[in-house]
Amino acid sequence: MLGFYRFAMAIIVAAHHAGWWPRHYKVGIACVMAFLMISGHGISALGERFFPADAGGRVRAPFSANWPFWQDRVLRIYPQYYVWLIITAFVVLGLHRHWLFHGGQPDWINVLCNLTIFPVSFFMYIPSLAALFILPQAWSLSIELFFYALFPALVRWRWLGWVCAMGGLAVFSLASLGVLNTEYYTYRLLPGALPYIMLGRAVWTGDLLMQVVIVAGFMADLALVWVTGHLTDGLNRELLFGILPSFLLFRAAAACKPVRGDRALGNMTYGIYLSHMVVLAWISASVHDIYWRVGIVVTGAIVLGAASYALIEVPITRLRRRLKPAPPSSARAGSAMSPTGHESARIASPI
Repeated sequence: MLGFYRFAMAIIVAAHHAGWWPRHYKVGIACVMAFLMISGHGISALGERFFPADAGGRVRAPFSANWPFWQDRVLRIYPQYYVWLIITAFVVLGLHRHWLFHGGQPDWINVLCNLTIFPVSFFMYIPSLAALFILPQAWSLSIELFFYALFPALVRWRWLGWVCAMGGLAVFSLASLGVLNTEYYTYRLLPGALPYIMLGRAVWTGDLLMQVVIVAGFMADLALVWVTGHLTDGLNRELLFGILPSFLLFRAAAACKPVRGDRALGNMTYGIYLSHMVVLAWISASVHDIYWRVGIVVTGAIVLGAASYALIEVPITRLRRRLKPAPPSSARAGSAMSPTGHESARIASPI
């Protein structure tokens, strides 16, 4: 059921960006947090093909095995991203549509950041990005890319997972209490986002202890933030109230077998996530009623997401399948999907 879950999360994010904030609650925040959990889960499933374990459960793949994994991730992330980057830039710059994230003349640093994605999550430290942020939601893709860079080490050294989980919780807690920048280090940068990702990985690996420790850590932080008066700082309210329901819904979706339509909806999710901003840019200056705006953005994103998958992702997936190593005979049955559409190597739908 992760396809339905991802689809619902993508729709809520699109509605959130269009202005749907019920009771001033930023509903899209918890959805991005859920996406990162699914990414940890989906990449852990996918990793079994690229980094198979021996009979003792140890991964002893040479460093050269990293390159096919990273190649697969590049082919998964960048083709659709570049198409929507170009389309959105044309709408904003070529058609002169009003864009909240266009504040000046971009320089080569801005262009490099938009093209490579990696630096985008550091937008708060890169003044050039304020000139033109073409796909502002790409900051979460930046976090995913850094996780992909880290992943081969995670599968080789199990202790590193605990370092990431506990270190990430420490960073999150310090930021939620105002010691570090509250929004940046609980949500926008990899250190504070690692606990969400490691939750997803722990669900795939069956590490119940890590799941309990991370969730308990978040709940303890919620209590501490509440009593110290920091609940309304940054995104604390959305993150700390959203973590438990997001995790429980994610676990339930991951435990359920895919049903009819699950694969199709899941396949559209990445395209929806990338394309909804171009719809918003097109109508932002002319549609002011919140319900019309949300309806147009969500409907347009669904149509464009389906087209993006069919026209861009399907041909790229054929290439990725030819390049991908055969699954090991010991690979686990089941399925797992990440927010950008990754699935376990053991099922038929493209990953």
